[in-house]
Amino acid sequence: MGTSVAVSIIDVQDLANIRLVQRKCVAVKNSEWVSSELNWNLDQAHKMIGMHSDGKVNVITVPVYYYTKSGASDWGWYNYQTAVGMMSWDLSKYDPSKSPNDQQVLENHGTIIHPKGEVRRSVIFTHTAPTDRRMVLNLPRLISHSSTSKIWRTL
Repeated sequence: MGTSVAVSIIDVQDLANIRLVQRKCVAVKNSEWVSSELNWNLDQAHKMIGMHSDGKVNVITVPVYYYTKSGASDWGWYNYQTAVGMMSWDLSKYDPSKSPNDQQVLENHGTIIHPKGEVRRSVIFTHTAPTDRRMVLNLPRLISHSSTSKIWRTL
């Protein structure tokens, strides 16, 4: 089933000709229904979206909740799950001559499952160690259930 959570990039270089660059739904595999607190808690939404840019990559995280169906028959049950959808964007791929559906600016990188409640904030950072690696810190309502994840090498 489709998701009702999407990321949009809008071209505002010419205020007389504002246009949608691309809109892409957050990818959540095997989900039956997807939503986000971003859809209804508008005065806090800007705090829930995580953004990171380090000169090499631009990353955005979006908290989502969804249901997965269990059971092999039509009489299965639904499991409530929470996660953070992750995308990157590259404005050098923007071609103003193309329609929003033909753009390749946004790229989905899947979701990070967060089993301990809905994520309220995500912080993306580069951990400097012998080799630099990008990490994401997910903070739910109860801080004691926070989680960190290494972001896969493709970013």
